[in-house]
This record gives sequence, structure tokens and C-alpha cells, in this order.
Amino acid sequence: NIHILRPSLSISGDGRYIVFSAQSGEGDQIYLFDTRRNRVIKRIGFDVDAIYTPAISSDGRRIAFVGLKEGHSDIYLYEWRNNEMFKLTDDPWDDRDPVFDDKGNIVFVSDRVPDDSTDAVKYGTYAVFKLNLESKEIVRVTDYYSELSQPQPQGDTLLYFIARDRYSALNLFVEDLKNGSVYRITDFPTELKWYTVSKTGKVIASILFGNGYDIYEVRNLLRIEDSTSYAFDSFEDTMKVALKKYAPKFSLDWIYGSASYATISGFEGTVAFGISDELGDHQIQFTTDLSGDILNSNFELDYFDLKGRTDRGFSFYQLWDAGYISYDTVLVSRTLGLMLMQIHPLSRNRRFELGLSIENETNYYFWETPLGNFIELTDLQKNRLLTGLYGAHVFDNVYYNYIQDPIKGVRYYVGLFRTIPFDVDLGIFVADFRHYLAFSEDYLIASRLKFMNSFGRDRYYFTFDGITDLRGVEFADYIGNKYLVFNTEFRFPFVKRLSLGFPLPIDISGIGGVLFFDGGLCTYKDYSEIQPFDPFPKLKDLKADFGYGLRMWLGFAKLKVDFAYNTDFERLYKPAKINVSLGFDY
Repeated sequence: NIHILRPSLSISGDGRYIVFSAQSGEGDQIYLFDTRRNRVIKRIGFDVDAIYTPAISSDGRRIAFVGLKEGHSDIYLYEWRNNEMFKLTDDPWDDRDPVFDDKGNIVFVSDRVPDDSTDAVKYGTYAVFKLNLESKEIVRVTDYYSELSQPQPQGDTLLYFIARDRYSALNLFVEDLKNGSVYRITDFPTELKWYTVSKTGKVIASILFGNGYDIYEVRNLLRIEDSTSYAFDSFEDTMKVALKKYAPKFSLDWIYGSASYATISGFEGTVAFGISDELGDHQIQFTTDLSGDILNSNFELDYFDLKGRTDRGFSFYQLWDAGYISYDTVLVSRTLGLMLMQIHPLSRNRRFELGLSIENETNYYFWETPLGNFIELTDLQKNRLLTGLYGAHVFDNVYYNYIQDPIKGVRYYVGLFRTIPFDVDLGIFVADFRHYLAFSEDYLIASRLKFMNSFGRDRYYFTFDGITDLRGVEFADYIGNKYLVFNTEFRFPFVKRLSLGFPLPIDISGIGGVLFFDGGLCTYKDYSEIQPFDPFPKLKDLKADFGYGLRMWLGFAKLKVDFAYNTDFERLYKPAKINVSLGFDY
């Protein structure tokens, strides 16, 4: 993918080579295209976070580009025939748009202020600089502008660039390098976006005008009248700002609330908010489903330090969980934990996660009487300490619509948690793969394959909830340390708009429909003992259902009604199980 906001295309002097940057796989690369062979002859990747605006020299041997590394934007030089790279600038200044002049030196845009400068400079403004490749000396060529980009030298006499002055929008300027005079040579009320200058001085430019960008030829540039001379902006009462150490100041970024409902658990609500500092180096998030008091609620407090490529932080949380461990015994578990985490992104879609957790788990046991009452078995209550390592690989390139429904793409999660054996011996492996095939924004096929396995002396128990996984079964019908579920459904608009005039004038719109199939198993059996069929195609340990459902967006959550029919591929079991819930689709 070529960078949309900072695109570039550079051609060598003889027109043979074209160079540009684009994202490829895990990061940015520079592409070298040979017009004689009509193909890309070289793809070059570097140890930087992003690559912008590469420019090729007139002889086609060297490439200058902007490399972004750990927040620093610097100029790099690459000699592609010798496979040698040089870092030309290494400082906190923002360097942009490097190009070669006729002598092979590099002209670029920067907000740098030379150490020996006595001029009053408004911070955040940019000027054009020249870097001599032999002496490594950097000299300022133009004055500072609030916006400046795309310098293009024309011999030893002229320097073109796009800038904004106090009188106009972004227009094309030219500086006479002999006497330092600057002229604005276009006067568009909108903006000039890109341009190129031929050796004869003709200018072709892309200009926003008439509801879009059009290509214009700017003529009569060889004769520049003195009356068009540009008056420099002046900054009154401006003095250099003394540098001081950055102190984070936090503010609220966002707040979010959601509601959900399931026939087995009733209504639930969640509130979350996030705060960060001005530079975005520190991020804090808090999520809770506060019910009554904080001690009896789920909550999670996260902090991350985002300054480097690797994010580091911690999560402090309390989680309540409940489930049947036998037909008349319920286990209620309270987990209070702290996890130290590192997240290392390989690209914008792929990352690795690593964590160390310390958890205190309290288990409460309840006996369900034949009348449906619950009695706590206090003698069985126990506490245990879990210390474990966590690692995961995550990929996600999914696109969402305006109500956060996934539309197309792939995402998967593969993770492993293993306790460091003290008094608890527990391991949990989770693999979750989801794929979304969109025919349009409204019609798509969504598929999910999820596998979980708990092992060790104190292995964990899973079950189907009957709402979000196997929709045809009841909660806790199947319990085990091995869990597998496959879901696929066709999502489509069921009622786009329905207008009734009698007996009441009612407009109904936005009702979606789904056709779904679910399959899976949850068991204690060893893998060698699992019998999926009895015999094929009749299901045995595998369970399956299919059906249809309706979806309606309520403004804060999605109302979901599903009608699921159990089947063993030989018989269809009626009546349908009806699930009513609030939430979101997987």
C-alpha cells in the first residue's frame, strides 16, 4: 500500500528508474522500477518504522529518503548498486521531502534551528535546507513558513517549493538563489497539492478547484517581474523558547458504555474510559461492569508506556466467573490479579504479546437443591495463588462498519498460559480464527473456529453458553477441558425499510437476518477416545445445530433473536431453541 497522505514518485535523470515507497508485509520498503525491463528490479527494506518520500539522483545510483525510527524523522542515503546505507541526520528535528540538486547535494525541508542562529524563529515552522554530502554541512536556504513542502532545485539559480503565506492558501513559490528574492508564482484560493518542473521551466501542478483536483500547466515562469516579490512574514516580540523537560499532563480521551442481555444471565452493562498524556506516551484505561460495589464487580485497570516500538505496561483486574462442575454443583470463582505485559508490533496488523501474571483465586462452591435453591458449601471454599507466563501471537486486518460490525478481513489469536508450578499446575491453550468474506457491505459470510485446551493437575473446565457458541444447547449441557466450536453464518439485510399506514403509521428499517450453522464439542475425553461420528454421518461426540435469526440495532447494542435446531445429521430435533440476547456479532 502506497502512503496515501505522504505519497511520492521520483524518476532518474535519464527516465530509466522510478522509485517509490510502499508498505509490504511487516513494514515499508523502497521499490526500484526499471522502465526498460518494465518490472520492479529491487525491493529494499530497512530497520526503520516507516519510509517516506524517496528520491533518486539524476544518475540513478543513489536514493535519499526519510526514515522514521522511534519517533525521529531523519534523512538516509542508500547506494543501491553497492548496497550501502548512510544516516545523514540524527537529531530530534522533523526532516522531510529530500531531493538531489544538480551537484548531487541533498535539499530537504526541516523545522531545525541551527545552533549558531540568532534569528527569532517561531517553533513549528519549516524552511528549506541544503546538505553538502562531502562536508556534511547543513545550510538554511529559505526563510521559515508555517507550511512548506516539496522543494525542487532548478540548476544553481532557482528553487521551487510549495508554501503558505499570510495572504493565500498553499501555492507555488520560487526563490532566486543568486539574490535571495522569493516570488509567489501561483495565486489559487484553494490549494496546490503536487507539482513537477521540467528542465525547460514548465510547471505541471495538481490543484484543488471545482470540487476536485485537476492538472494545470503553469506558464510564463521564465520572466519574473519584481512587482510579484513576496514580503516575508515577520514575527514580532518572538524569542527563542528555553527547552525544558516534558512533564505528562493527562486528559480524558474517550468514554464508552454498552449493554448486553442473555436469557441465561439477564442484563449486563459495561463502562470504560481512557485517558492519556499530550504526546500519547502514556495510556490508561479502566473498564468495569459495576454492580453494587467494586468488590463484587468485574474491573480491569490498564496502563501502557507507548514511547518505544515495544509497548510495556501492566493490568490490574478482578474477574468473577461461575459455572456448573457437575449437574448439581456450581463453582463461583473470584480472581484478583496483576499482569505485567510487553506488546511488540511487527506491523500495523500483527503483534506478539508476552506477560507475567500473579493471581489470587478464591473458589466458592454451591449445591443446587431439587427445588432450585443454592446452598454454599463453605467447607469446600479454598484460596490458591497462581503465578504464570503468558504469550500470544495476534493478527487483525478486519474492517468494521459504523456500528462496529466486522465486514471483511481476517483475525486470529494464538495464545498459551502456563503456571510456574507452585501450588497450582495449570496450562491453557487458546486458538481463535475468524474470517469475513464480504460480497458487499450488507452481504457477507462470517466464520469462526475456536479451540481451547486446559491441561495440568488443576486444569480448567469449559462449557457451551448456548448463546454465542452452540446456539442449540443449554448452558452447561456439556463440560470439559477440551473445547472446540465452529460457526459460520450468512449475514444479510432482512428488512431495509418497511412503511405501514394502518392501523398505525410505523416505519421499520434496519432489521438484519442471519442463516447459521454451529458445530463443536466439549469433553473430558482423551483425544484417542473422542468419537466424532457414530458411524458417519451421524454425530456422536460432535454436536451441531443450524437455524436463522434476526438482528436490530438499538443505538447502544444489537438485539439478537436466534432460532436454533439441533441435529445429528440424521434427525432434526424440534422444537427450535429460541435465544434472545443483546450484544454484538462475532
